[in-house]
Amino acid sequence: LGEHPCVERGVRVGQPLRRGYSHAAFDAVVFSQVLLYVPEVPRALEEARRVLRPGGRLVICDTDWDSLVVNTLDKDLFRRVFAACCSTFVHAHLPPKLPGLLAEAGFNVSELRTVPMATMGRDISGFMENWAFRIVPQ
Repeated sequence: LGEHPCVERGVRVGQPLRRGYSHAAFDAVVFSQVLLYVPEVPRALEEARRVLRPGGRLVICDTDWDSLVVNTLDKDLFRRVFAACCSTFVHAHLPPKLPGLLAEAGFNVSELRTVPMATMGRDISGFMENWAFRIVPQ
């Protein structure tokens, strides 16, 4: 990240439903694993559009828990982890709805991409290490 242009310009953290920044203040807005917790997704998207400059970019990374594929020998543990995770979400199946919600908020969707996240064995470093296997005791 040290060489990334965002570092020079500044990165700001905000709340998806709070008007903390001026109109057209940002080149990009990123929601990474956020919208599944937001009760009013259309309002959050409208706020993102408000703070984006013309031609700015919105990046959303969220998980559709219906599309989860897990190959595990401990299916009981997996079911408990899955249930615990899903119980914390407001929108566990948001990604298929996003194109319509984005259009309603006035966004022009130029690209949709599926990003696989994978781990093997007990090495759960990275994204999975941060939450999935810490929720349910083994």
